[in-house]
Amino acid sequence: MALPEPLPLGFVTLRPRLGDAGLAELVLQAADHPFTDDGVTKMTDYIDDFLKYDLVKKGFSIVYDLRSLRVPSLSLVKQLADWGRDPERQQTFQRMNKICKVVVSEGWRFGVAKRILSARHIPADSSRPELQRRFVFCTARDREAR
Repeated sequence: MALPEPLPLGFVTLRPRLGDAGLAELVLQAADHPFTDDGVTKMTDYIDDFLKYDLVKKGFSIVYDLRSLRVPSLSLVKQLADWGRDPERQQTFQRMNKICKVVVSEGWRFGVAKRILSARHIPADSSRPELQRRFVFCTARDREAR
């Protein structure tokens, strides 16, 4: 079973592909369009389905290209946080997500993204040597160079 087809949702397009070191990669490319509740539900369902593909089960990388992201509403942030708090989903991401890349515009967004990612603590665990790598980039060319 290959990877799913891309999913354009207006405010984001989800594009799966084969990435670094043969890992499946999911690119979430934000667009300057309004968020919709239905679109967010489709996005989270798509991510859940993506995690079930055989190619993804050996690990995956995820790229958040946020350069065109509109500021989300507080209710949207809460909806995504609630989705991400699911214990089973957290375990799946901790086990399978090997690389996280964030692409943002230069300026304050770059600084904020870098601080958020560096503050995210993943405890050292000798049984899990493949701990996730995290990167923040300002351009797609930087992202592709990694």
